[in-house]
Amino acid sequence: MKNEKCLKTTSKKALHRFAALAAVLFAVCLVFMTPVSAAWTADAGWGTDYDTSTEFTIADAGDLAQFAAMVNDGNDFSGKNVKLTADIDLGSQEWTPIGTMDKSFKGIFDGDGKTISGLSITNANNLISVGLFGYIEGGTVKNLQVSGNIDVSNSVGLMTGGIAGVNMGYVEDCSFTGADIKASVTISGDGGNSVTTAGGIVGVNSYGGSIKNCHSSTNVTVTSTNVFAYSGGIAGMDGELLNHVIL
Repeated sequence: MKNEKCLKTTSKKALHRFAALAAVLFAVCLVFMTPVSAAWTADAGWGTDYDTSTEFTIADAGDLAQFAAMVNDGNDFSGKNVKLTADIDLGSQEWTPIGTMDKSFKGIFDGDGKTISGLSITNANNLISVGLFGYIEGGTVKNLQVSGNIDVSNSVGLMTGGIAGVNMGYVEDCSFTGADIKASVTISGDGGNSVTTAGGIVGVNSYGGSIKNCHSSTNVTVTSTNVFAYSGGIAGMDGELLNHVIL
C-alpha cells in the first residue's frame, strides 16, 4: 500500500510538472506566433560615410528613416546610389517624406524590385509635398513597390503622391497600392494660387519630370475650399507621362 501511495504521489507530481512545462512551451509558442510590432527609429549609424562613399544600401526601416533624415537635413545624395536590399515594413508608423522643396533628393534610389509596405502619412501640418519621397529634383527613384495609406490635410496647400509629392526627376518601374490617397486643404478667404493635388504615383510631375512604366491601384481623393484641386491615377498634375499604366 505504501508503495502504491508513493507511486500515486510521484505520478501526480510528474503530471503537475508536465502541465507546467506544457504551459511554458505554449506561452513561448504564442510569443513567436504573435506578429512583432514594426516600431522603428532612425539608425544614426547609417550613412556616416556620406562624404567619402557613393554607394549605400538600405536593409531595414531604421536605415530608411535615417536616409530620410539625412536628405531632410540637406544631404541631397547627388552623384550617389542608394539601393534597397530587403522588403521593409514600416508598420503604419507615421512617416516623414524624403526631401522638401528646399532640401530635395537628387541621387539614385534603386528599389531593386523590393517592397516598402505599411507607409502611413496622416500629419501634414508642416508639409506641402507628401509621399514616400517629398521632393525629387533631378534624381531617380526606380524598381520600387510601395503600399500603404496617405490621408492628409492642412490650410496651406498639398502635393500628394504614393511615390513622391513632387517629381522633377525620374520615377521608373514603380507602383503604389493601398486603400486611399487623400488630400484636403481648406483656406479661409482667397486662396490665391494655392493648389491641392493627389496622384497614385506623384502629386505633381513638373519641370522635365518623367514617369515611366508605373502603375497605381488606390482610391485618389482631393477636397478643397478656396483652392485649385487636381487628381489623377498616376499624377495629380503632370507635364510629361510616358508609357504609364493605370490599374
